[in-house]
Amino acid sequence: MITKSEIIDKLNKEFGAENVKEINTKDYDLTSNPKNPVNERCTWADKTVEELYNMKRENIIKEHKGNSKGEYCFAYIKLATDGKETYGIVSGKSCFHKKYASDVWFYDERKTGSHRVLDFMKHNKLTWDEDSIIIIKNIKPIDSKEAYDKEKKIKEMFNLFD
Repeated sequence: MITKSEIIDKLNKEFGAENVKEINTKDYDLTSNPKNPVNERCTWADKTVEELYNMKRENIIKEHKGNSKGEYCFAYIKLATDGKETYGIVSGKSCFHKKYASDVWFYDERKTGSHRVLDFMKHNKLTWDEDSIIIIKNIKPIDSKEAYDKEKKIKEMFNLFD
């Protein structure tokens, strides 16, 4: 397992510090299934889009009229903790959209059933660090393939689950 600080250092070198952001999730409910969004998830997305892109989320589609989906894509790393240290566990790809927040969530074994990530966490006495995630922005925010490529690369760089 690789610590959060080591991951951020390596990501900054690989993708540039301006594209790597640790984003606060502490004050928002990202434990509920994203298909049933709660207001906190949308509030988090609004705040995060403003922080990352210096614009309101509802303007995403207006910003890139050639983008029929109206999404800003990114790769991310979810973190877990043993109470002493925080580690990167899962890489993923998601988007912010004008009408929906994002599918980033800290799932629960009771809700999802047996899962290798959760088994690994249980075996290593880890719990989700629900205070933050690491987002790796795209150079071209609307490019879904770029986000998938980054997800794959960071998975390989840090031996993460997906």
